[in-house]
Amino acid sequence: MLPAPLPITVNLGLLVNCGELNVDLVVESVIETLNRVNRVLSQTPHIFKFLLPGCHGKNEEMLRMVVDKLSCTENIRLETQFFIHSGFYEEMVEFSVSGISCSIMEIPADRRALGYDPISTAIVENATLMIIIGESDTESSDIKPGSIYLLAKRYGRTVVSINPADGKISDIPHDDRIFDSYLYLDGYNNEKISLNIFKQRRNIYIRKLRSEFVKAGIDEEMIKPSYDYLLPHYLKARILGKQYRFKYALVGVMIYLLSAFAVFTITMQTLFFPENPEFVWVEVGEIALIILLMVCSRTGNYHIKWIDYNFLAERIRSAFFLRFVCTVCDKPEDLPSMSPVRVPNDWMVMTFEAIISSGKVSYCNREVHFEAVKNFFISAWIQNRIVFYEREAGMARFKYHTLAICGEVIFAVTMILAIAHALGIGHWERFMDAEIPLIMAFLTITLPAFGGALSAIRVQREYHRNSERYFHLLRHLTAIKTEMMHITNMSDLCLLLKEMNEMTFREINDWKIVFRYHNIEAV
Repeated sequence: MLPAPLPITVNLGLLVNCGELNVDLVVESVIETLNRVNRVLSQTPHIFKFLLPGCHGKNEEMLRMVVDKLSCTENIRLETQFFIHSGFYEEMVEFSVSGISCSIMEIPADRRALGYDPISTAIVENATLMIIIGESDTESSDIKPGSIYLLAKRYGRTVVSINPADGKISDIPHDDRIFDSYLYLDGYNNEKISLNIFKQRRNIYIRKLRSEFVKAGIDEEMIKPSYDYLLPHYLKARILGKQYRFKYALVGVMIYLLSAFAVFTITMQTLFFPENPEFVWVEVGEIALIILLMVCSRTGNYHIKWIDYNFLAERIRSAFFLRFVCTVCDKPEDLPSMSPVRVPNDWMVMTFEAIISSGKVSYCNREVHFEAVKNFFISAWIQNRIVFYEREAGMARFKYHTLAICGEVIFAVTMILAIAHALGIGHWERFMDAEIPLIMAFLTITLPAFGGALSAIRVQREYHRNSERYFHLLRHLTAIKTEMMHITNMSDLCLLLKEMNEMTFREINDWKIVFRYHNIEAV
């Protein structure tokens, strides 16, 4: 079966920043905001969880009235989570809302909030979208140090501000771009793949894994739960990544080559068929096709989807192996500033967390014989990656040198023809009823266009950079494999696996940063 759409919980921080409010109008505005999220997540199962302060006060009572009215709304699944100071749990009974699941999070009394209310800080920190009822003070010249709006800005949380008097809604976007993240997540859930291709790939991977288990001496029954847990999601991301990679590469190559053919066509018509202007329509068709390809690439988002889905697939691969020894698939803390996963609420982080929480880790087991586990990881993960990067590095280097040599040959031939043309060689000969000078002029005009197209393909695909990066990774992988072959206990094995996870994460993250800005552009 194909993996089901990934469900998520939309954590809505709800705070009040005013003295009085019109409950009915505010509730209508909150419902409108929820419906907006519903429209964005139309293909994604989701539930709304309101994060609320659990302390006593006038603002909290107003929030309770709002939530009470929301609980009567049909077709909206709601949960609540109250944030309280440590030690005040007994007072939470009166805050529970009938018919809505309620949970509690205690905030340590010694938590530092850097000038902000600790409970408000915890709510903003755990929210994916903030709904603040009150007048925004971010544009005021006299901003209070403890402003909720500044707190949301500090954590990069998008704010939906609701006017307490008339219910007018204002968006205050920040760097999390949460609605874009929800849109990407919903798009991933809505992606369709062929059931036959999925089944074929699933059978291939299961046969490979079964072979590795047998070779390492591990009982396959222990790992079988993963076949319906992480493997389907990995296959979906992998298949989609390869599909969009093919589309992106095909569109890029065709645009560059069609540009060269457009020069070829108009030059041929001008020099050899000046009496047949209808040939110009061929060039018009080529230019129209270029425009169509660029529009398809932009609207289909081939470029971003390729790198995002490939990134997601590699993270699921690492999680699959790490979960085998009950290790969490963490990301390094010191990521570069351009890393997309540093953005709050990035859609891939939400998607990965939804995948990890989509099933029980029933194949997590540290009771397996150590040597068998070690041999399994060396063969199935590390050696597999070594073979992959050796092949990719060799192919990237071959493509780089092939395109570079072809481009150099084309420009060298062009230079020879240009020199001959300048010296007057062949000015009186004829070939196939065409004058040699015209043929030489035709080639000196069109050949550089094809040479430039090959150079553009070579640079745009980053063959040289990828080749060097892959060879560097091979050295690191080989070192990890060598060290793993000599370890004698599970703790050392887990440390090496974490190093492997960090290395693969950094590699795919660096690759993502490099290619993220290599979209196909008109200029």
